[in-house]
Amino acid sequence: TIASGPKGSIYGNDERKWLSKKALSPTYKLIYAGKVAMISVGSDEKLHGTIIEDKNLYETERIVFDALWKSL
Repeated sequence: TIASGPKGSIYGNDERKWLSKKALSPTYKLIYAGKVAMISVGSDEKLHGTIIEDKNLYETERIVFDALWKSL
């Protein structure tokens, strides 16, 4: 996980790096199994999101994640 705020826990073999431990972001992006999920937490605490199943988008997001992970 690359986190943008101070919250979050590590479970099992998970790893976590932070962009910032101060800034909070009410959004999440999950990259998995040829899909990209984007989730937003509204001011009412409700979740809004979408899942895109596209191999090319998945590959691009994975490349960006891997590059950012290595730079942190």
